[in-house]
Amino acid sequence: MDLKLFELNGINLTPFSRKITNLQIADAEALNELGIEIKSLAELSPGVRTITWIGNITDEATYLKLRKEMFGSGSKILKLNPNRQINITGLKAEDNLDMKDASKTNLTLTLFAADPLEYNVLESTAQITVIDQGDQITVTNSGEAPTIPEWEITSANQIIDPSITDPEGNTLGWAGEINAGDVLIFKRDGTVTLNGMNAGNARGSVLRLAPGSTVITCNDDVNSSHSCVLKATWRDAFH
Repeated sequence: MDLKLFELNGINLTPFSRKITNLQIADAEALNELGIEIKSLAELSPGVRTITWIGNITDEATYLKLRKEMFGSGSKILKLNPNRQINITGLKAEDNLDMKDASKTNLTLTLFAADPLEYNVLESTAQITVIDQGDQITVTNSGEAPTIPEWEITSANQIIDPSITDPEGNTLGWAGEINAGDVLIFKRDGTVTLNGMNAGNARGSVLRLAPGSTVITCNDDVNSSHSCVLKATWRDAFH
């Protein structure tokens, strides 16, 4: 792989790079080495990826900005390709200072990605207006690896126990009622929000969509109005 870019949370470290290594372990059990906080991703992850960057950041403003991003509480996004991104779940940094020759000073960053896939920087969306049980939406993953969409239901009237099902019969659903104007979101990690508030966990399976087009079927309780807007948001995935 020809690595010509190293950008972490919008900070371009490419000019300061000396060495970059990119290691992928096709074994979800390797997550055990990275700490309990990301073990929950093992079932969704096809492996683990470790990227090591070694360089000398000679610009103080860039160095301070990087430290703020590294140790801040926000998400960590790495780009090795200008059009794709990697979700970083763990990070460590080591400064090696040469007191006699500043040019030999090195910073080593080790980044862990529980999900080793790369995702399109730009999101894709598909949307339909649902008027009856069994209405269908087509989602097209233009990448080369499976991806997990986020699903948003905006109710036009009362909806009871909404669910969506893929062609293999895997169903993602939620038990409860949503009223006109409410927005229910199935997150990629299996959690659910209602009007921005935590609404517990989804029932069934997180839907992982293979490359190509997938038809998803909408359902809810027979006593529902069925009237809502269903929107899928995803990023094409690549190995």
